[in-house]
Amino acid sequence: MLKPEIDNVQHICIFRLSAIGDLVMCSALIPALKQSYPNAQISWITSEIGCQLLSGIKNVNFIVINKVKRLSDLYLVRKQLKHYQFDILLCAQASFSANIIYPFIKAKRKIGFDSVRAKDGHHLFVTEQIRYKNEHILDGFLALADHISDRRCSFVGFDFENCLPGNLAPMFRKDSEYRYIAINLAASKAERNWPINYYVELTKNLLDDKKNRVILIGGSSKEEQDKAAVIKSLSPLVESFVGKTNLKQLLWLIAQSDLLVSPDSGPVHIARAFSVPVVGLYAVARSALSGPYRAADLTIDKYNNAAELLLSKSENELSWHERVHHPKAMSLITVADTLAKIKYSLKTNNTATDPMSSD
Repeated sequence: MLKPEIDNVQHICIFRLSAIGDLVMCSALIPALKQSYPNAQISWITSEIGCQLLSGIKNVNFIVINKVKRLSDLYLVRKQLKHYQFDILLCAQASFSANIIYPFIKAKRKIGFDSVRAKDGHHLFVTEQIRYKNEHILDGFLALADHISDRRCSFVGFDFENCLPGNLAPMFRKDSEYRYIAINLAASKAERNWPINYYVELTKNLLDDKKNRVILIGGSSKEEQDKAAVIKSLSPLVESFVGKTNLKQLLWLIAQSDLLVSPDSGPVHIARAFSVPVVGLYAVARSALSGPYRAADLTIDKYNNAAELLLSKSENELSWHERVHHPKAMSLITVADTLAKIKYSLKTNNTATDPMSSD
């Protein structure tokens, strides 16, 4: 039996505009909220990119707003949002661009992050804050729901099964005889990127096994295109979709893959949403903070090594959110380490790291 105040909650709103990985992780809020508030309407204020990525999730009303770059943009957002009234607003983004919008959203309660994770005066724009914990970013999002629930809001999965439209043209014809290994070539920040010569060596080793096929994914930047061209030239068994996909096509490619190799980037979390095993490459940030959710056995984490070698800091001297901002950090992850994780995953089918498994 739900508490009376929970029964009276009719409309909950999530606010998160970007980025792709954070949007995917934040979407875990939806099934968690539906457990505690089965009769409440759920809305999500997001960007056009967010709507493109998440469209298809059932029983969620997406409210698309433009990013605020000038005062005139803020006026238009205020005009757009004045028609909405929520019982609870989950302020899942703590940045200046988000904070300046919160005053224009009508809600009885506005739940935000603790003082450690909050930025740019976030605490001034919310009415309640969650408690701080050293936890994964996804668990931080779930803590927003936990704060307003009479039960523990644990991870119960994603809701991505309907995010792929049925009429989406396949990017390639998948043959069940082969294993399709997707490689994401770049993260949003250069310091998180694995060296190109490591990718070349990895691909050569993967193609020694005739059952493997390599799929390259990535954005449209010249750097990513150049990397893809180098790796594509190795073999006709390498197919590049770098810079050739929209968001829905990217989802499809990752969902069809048997395994993803990626640095700290959005595709990591897309793969987990579709239960695709991920070999995550982490050295700049700790994988326990932003790595593949519940997939520690496949993740290569050199964060502590990088901090000690490049920052002269021990594990005990590092704050939970501290990054190793150094161009040599990712070079600590070897091709041998990565191959070992790939072979382990393909051998075991990685059944132990399904994100749908319960606590």
